[in-house]
This record gives sequence, structure tokens and C-alpha cells, in this order.
Amino acid sequence: MMKLKYSQMPLDRCSNLRKDPQWLQQRLSDDNVRFVVVQNGLNLFSAARQPVYVQKSAVASASLDQLVFLGTDALGSIFAIDIQQLSSDEQQNIEAGNEFADIRKYGPLLRDDEAAIFAFGKGLLHWHKTHRYCGRCGAENASSEAGHSRRCQNRD
Repeated sequence: MMKLKYSQMPLDRCSNLRKDPQWLQQRLSDDNVRFVVVQNGLNLFSAARQPVYVQKSAVASASLDQLVFLGTDALGSIFAIDIQQLSSDEQQNIEAGNEFADIRKYGPLLRDDEAAIFAFGKGLLHWHKTHRYCGRCGAENASSEAGHSRRCQNRD
């Protein structure tokens, strides 16, 4: 049977645990935490056309509410972040020697697990960008459950 390229998700998305802010903060504090960085719907790739995961030091200014928890694998936790959430210095350091490209450009060159992780991060960040307001009342939505839910901020 043929496998679909972007459907081979290797991550445990920890759906029950990701609702716990303390648990998330621990994942964020881990030494081996990695980040998928997206800019305007484009994923970060090296000059060698490989997916780039950045380390915590590269996104040090990011707070938990700016991140989307993607899940865990054998190497640790993975979060996604929109580069526009970072300082200009962090953005420049991340971009140095790398390029932002549509995942479909390099997708065929990626392992299935990498393609799934990068597509997942891109998709969730796109959803956040395009669903900023409540469809019922128009009030601003806020990210919750580690970026897997959006909640209307209108208390009425």
C-alpha cells in the first residue's frame, strides 16, 4: 500500500498532557527541545535543502503563549513558532545560511516523518493566523491547549 508523504506523523501529540501549563513549561525547559520556524507559510531549510530545527537559544525571547506544541519523539519535544514573534536579532540569526521555502518545494526530498512534522507545524500556525477572531461575535481569539485550540476572549 502506498503511503501518503505528509501523513506519517511520528510524534506523540500528548493531547491530555499539553493542557497542563506546568508540563508544557517543563518540555520548553528541556535541553533537547527543538523548534520548527515558519515565516508566512514557509518552512525553514538549510542550504543543503534539509529541514532546520532550531534550538532554544535561537528563540530565547519566545514565551509559551507564542508557541504551538507539536509533540514529542525519541529526541525530545518539538514546538512551532512564527518567526514574526521573535526579535529582529533572532530572526536574522535564524535566517543566516538558511532559506524559507514552501514545503512542497523540498517535500519530496524529505523523510516522511520530517515532512509530516514540518507540514503539521506550518498548518497549525496558518490556522492561528487565519482564525484570529471569533466567528460568532468577532472578538479576538486566544491560543489555548498549547496551540491546539482557540478561545473567544469575549466573556459575555
